[in-house]
Amino acid sequence: MPRFPVGGHRGLFAVVGGFLRLPAKRAGGSRAAGIQIAPVRPDDAAGILRVHLDAFQDAYAGVPGMDGEALARFVRDDLAPRKKGDWERAARGEGLLVARSGQNVVGFCEVTRHKTGATVSGLYVHPEVQGLGIGRQLLERGLTGLPRSTSVDLQVALNTPAVGFYEHLGFKAGEVLPTPDPLRRAGLKLPMVGMKITTP
Repeated sequence: MPRFPVGGHRGLFAVVGGFLRLPAKRAGGSRAAGIQIAPVRPDDAAGILRVHLDAFQDAYAGVPGMDGEALARFVRDDLAPRKKGDWERAARGEGLLVARSGQNVVGFCEVTRHKTGATVSGLYVHPEVQGLGIGRQLLERGLTGLPRSTSVDLQVALNTPAVGFYEHLGFKAGEVLPTPDPLRRAGLKLPMVGMKITTP
């Protein structure tokens, strides 16, 4: 797979409303120059799927006790065909943001609003450009415009770096949840944790 050009680094941009806890600038902090965050386009579906599959497998391969072969089979035989249609439909709707480097989709964030608040339904950044602040930019934009005191929730796998990522942004970990059914049926053990934050 070709590497995505990111073009260099700049300081992290200001926190939306000051409510995500990481400061706008910090020692060693950087973000990818040339990355554009924008609403999804219909032709982004294939790029979103590629980011999702690559980031999913990369993140969960490092979970202690993970069966790498079973994970690869799950991604190929279950996740890929199931999510292909999902992302094709989502790319024609609203609530989905993508990060692009040139014409390449390198990350995406889906925030779903509902009666009792909002849910971060998906946030993935391609492994080749992780650590540059792209996930934070996507999340900030995805949460922009939510009403005051909106409860925002998400689920993330235990024992993955994503838990720390969300905690640094102010999310609080809550209840440990069982492995989702599709993963369990594939013979994979991946318990989740619910996390929440409230907009100011």
